[in-house]
Amino acid sequence: MTQSLIMSTLKILVNAVVCCTGVVLYGCEESDARLSAVFPAGLPTTLKLVEMSGNIASVPPLVGEDMPWQEEINFSMPNKFVKIRSDKTTGKTERAEVFFVMESFPGDPEMYIALTYRQDNPLIASCIRIELKEYLKVERLMVNGTWSICDGPGLHYRWMESPI
Repeated sequence: MTQSLIMSTLKILVNAVVCCTGVVLYGCEESDARLSAVFPAGLPTTLKLVEMSGNIASVPPLVGEDMPWQEEINFSMPNKFVKIRSDKTTGKTERAEVFFVMESFPGDPEMYIALTYRQDNPLIASCIRIELKEYLKVERLMVNGTWSICDGPGLHYRWMESPI
């Protein structure tokens, strides 16, 4: 190989590495921006179930100790969550430790937290449990489960650090 061919090949490789590094760094910055938009207090943080509603307009929502279960979702880095549910009826406490990502959907300006489980779990509050995912819609200080779309209860969470 001639020296000019070696130099040309080296320039191409350097340009490729610089270009790929820029893409990776941009992706990280976008993730950090999405993370801070979804988790205003940063991580670790906790969501607490504060209200359950049904699909019947004349039935008021259940709050606090009137709810059939109490639930918290603890978020930490790197993208891990622990969901803990204490059921008043059975006296059982269920726990799942898995991971989350932020997702958005075409045509929907809202951001969602997708909780992804490793295996089927009674804590999955979702219309399609076979997917092993649960979506939480982020709306300012409240975060709302999406299970109510298919006749599940409306699950409404609040950030524990929230002053309201």
